[in-house]
Amino acid sequence: MVGRAKILGVVGLGIVLLGGYLVFSKARIQNSPRGRIDGIVFDSSMHGYIQVLESQKTIYETNDGGKTWKRFQGGTTGFRRGRSFANRVRGWSIFENMWDQGKIFRTDDAGASWRTVFDAKNQNDFVFGGIQAVSNVDVWATGLSGTFYSADGGLTWERRGYPGTGLQFLDAKHGWVEDDKLWHTDDGGRTWNSVEAGGKSCFGGLGFFFLDENRGWAVGYEPHESAESRVRTGIVTASMDGGKTCIEIARIPRQVLWSVFFLNNREGWVGGIGSVLRTQDGGQTWSLVYGRDYETSD
Repeated sequence: MVGRAKILGVVGLGIVLLGGYLVFSKARIQNSPRGRIDGIVFDSSMHGYIQVLESQKTIYETNDGGKTWKRFQGGTTGFRRGRSFANRVRGWSIFENMWDQGKIFRTDDAGASWRTVFDAKNQNDFVFGGIQAVSNVDVWATGLSGTFYSADGGLTWERRGYPGTGLQFLDAKHGWVEDDKLWHTDDGGRTWNSVEAGGKSCFGGLGFFFLDENRGWAVGYEPHESAESRVRTGIVTASMDGGKTCIEIARIPRQVLWSVFFLNNREGWVGGIGSVLRTQDGGQTWSLVYGRDYETSD
């Protein structure tokens, strides 16, 4: 199947898009997931992982750029929602108790067993939040009661920031927390500044990713109601100044986008509900490397 969708022209972000097209293609995936793509991580053009919310959070691995996938067992570094690993064996999670997501857990055996290392005393605290292992000892987590930091691998925790629904840290000191606005710290959470222009944050959405202190992307979606159906359009925005200003670079029909990852300025992936799309030209064109158009009728 080949479909075409107009991509917005963009000038001034270091990316020049003069009107590309969305190109649909099919990919085969073993034990095909149907759930929401909560996270995408690639360490090269060919090798990467997706984290899928099915009955549980399941990891899939590709070695051919997304053409084929297989289930992956063990710890995977780079994810920031549900579980986050510092290496293949040590990780932290806010997902191990579906009935009480106010706790943080740690594993030292690649997820074979977990133990509680922090209790926020609110069973729904981290349900919309995120968690990120920056190193073997530096861990960040955000939820309804604030953003928390551990400098000793989870033995002790302290509140270091605002409540949030998502986060990303480049290292132990530099990072962002997202809630109704985007917050940034460059001193390990001791001080925070709202990232906005004219009193309003323009950057955020359901998922976001910063390549460095300046270059970032965010995804979300826009619903379109009619008498007969409810159709969604996926939205991709980009920023070149740390989220202070941003511009919409793509509108992708029939997609609900939840996650985004860029390997460099040109090569990136976005994830939706049972679908993964890829760009190799900074967003000028997108290929549906796995999945299908997403559309529901009521």
